[in-house]
Amino acid sequence: MSGLFDHPDGPGQDRLFVIFAASLAYSGGVFAFTDAFIATMGVPEEIRNQTRSYLEISVFSLLFTALAATVVVLFESLSMRRMVLVWCLLARI
Repeated sequence: MSGLFDHPDGPGQDRLFVIFAASLAYSGGVFAFTDAFIATMGVPEEIRNQTRSYLEISVFSLLFTALAATVVVLFESLSMRRMVLVWCLLARI
C-alpha cells in the first residue's frame, strides 16, 4: 500500500519530518509575530510584557512537545509499544 507517509528509508520517516516541520513552522510563526498575536488578543498594556514572555516560553516548550510526539510516532511505527509502556511505568517509579 502506497501512501503519503510511506518512505523508502523505513517506517515513519515522513511522519517524523511532517510533525517536526509543522511544529517548527508554527513555533517560528508565533515567535516572529508575537507582538501581532498580543495586539490581536487585545491584551492590556500593563501585562503585555508578561504575555510576551509567556508566549515565548510556550513556543519554546512546543518544540519539546513535538519531539515527544515524534518519538511516540517512531516507536509506534517500529511496533515497540511494549518498550514505551515499560519506560512510562519506570518513569513513574
